[in-house]
Amino acid sequence: MWPALINGQPFYFSDTSSYVRAGDVIAHIIGGPSARTLWTRPDPDAQTPTAASAASEKTSGLRPAARGNDPDSGYIMAGRSPYFGIVLWLGWLSSRFWLFVLLQAAIAYFLIGAALRCFGLDRPGLKLTAVALLSLLSPLALYNGVLLADALSGFGCVAFLILLAPRVLFARWEILLLALVLIASVVSHLTHLVILAGMVAVLGALIGTGWVARREASRAMLIGMAAVVTGVASIAATSVAVKAHFGQAPVLVPLITARFIADGPGRDYIEAGCGGRAFAVCRIPYRAWTSSTVFLWSTEPATGAFLLADSDMRRAMSIEDKAFAVAVARAYPVRTLRVAVWNSLLQLTDLRVDIVQEVCFATPACIGKQFPDEIVREIAATPAGRGAWPLAAMNIVIYASVALSLVALMMLLPGLRASAPAAARLICLWLLLLALAMAINGFLGGAISEPQSRYQTRMIWPLPLLAIIALFVARLRPSDAPEGAAS
Repeated sequence: MWPALINGQPFYFSDTSSYVRAGDVIAHIIGGPSARTLWTRPDPDAQTPTAASAASEKTSGLRPAARGNDPDSGYIMAGRSPYFGIVLWLGWLSSRFWLFVLLQAAIAYFLIGAALRCFGLDRPGLKLTAVALLSLLSPLALYNGVLLADALSGFGCVAFLILLAPRVLFARWEILLLALVLIASVVSHLTHLVILAGMVAVLGALIGTGWVARREASRAMLIGMAAVVTGVASIAATSVAVKAHFGQAPVLVPLITARFIADGPGRDYIEAGCGGRAFAVCRIPYRAWTSSTVFLWSTEPATGAFLLADSDMRRAMSIEDKAFAVAVARAYPVRTLRVAVWNSLLQLTDLRVDIVQEVCFATPACIGKQFPDEIVREIAATPAGRGAWPLAAMNIVIYASVALSLVALMMLLPGLRASAPAAARLICLWLLLLALAMAINGFLGGAISEPQSRYQTRMIWPLPLLAIIALFVARLRPSDAPEGAAS
């Protein structure tokens, strides 16, 4: 968490506001007006439409005043976990988010120690060395201080891997804590749920083929499946609660529609008449969008689309998202596959830490009213708000540490197969599942959403951790490892 300490406060992102305000809304539902905080404010976009604007909205499906969540008209966007929002809101209420940052740092420390213990390396000196190296050479310390659910993606992956360690005895409270980390991860964001579901499925396939013993993987499989079920149940519960309170269930924004349009096949499909099908996106003014971000979030009449549409049109675009994507893929299968693979590769290899740059969030003209004025002023006074972090040097460190980790693993694993076969086998299993998690994350971030550095950077730190573990195992005699550890 040292980057947040140097910055003078945790790091904000545009989505931070959505999470905190989700928690704030829940607090208001439960506690009423007395639960008001700095984050409670009337929606500045809520205004009574004139007859002319109402008529224009009805005929074009677009409106000049736009907002994302529109409870009054029944449009609620899914994708921002209210459960995580409550945690973040409580962090604000209790300590201006510092307890949240401290909690994430504590979870990271626990996971590093538990991972080392899986290989008989849970010694104070080794643990402190691993923590120091990961804090300085990986994005872990940075993301512990980011006010998003991002850190939980890596936490969930590592917790699942730890549960896979055979014959390593954990206390009941430790197993419970690992399970809670997994549940917190999948409940906090849909992508984390998909990643864990993929890891559980592949582990099940490995068990079915005999590559992994059922007895050794039963703990991870049971807890992993329970976490997946909990994640699905949390989404269903949120949908029921939102529908009961606002009258409409939440819907995901049309990410795939925006991605396909920005990449080209979707634009061509619209220009060709949408195959004669009356998709909602085909009925709004066409502006040859080349950016999914602009398509979804621009409020400029000359460029925007989704946020400028009325609630009925937005709901229709959300509901038709998958159907539109399937229609585009059928019309242009090769191009659609090519751009999906390319964007996934772009996402996989983008490890920049530009999330430390918050110049936009410190500029009212850029961020608008997304953050309270007091928060904007506080961001402006930080190194992140001034753009003062040495971004180029930080990126070099991250890329170099990842490259060195890969080289170290390639050099160390052949020797470990002879000197510590059980440890080498467990490292290979962890690497396989971690690579799967990163591939799923790369696809979700690159092909479905839009390639952003934070998507991949947030969960890259387990790779240097594995390299550190391999180095420690190689330098210690097999007899140094305690009985029951993977050595």
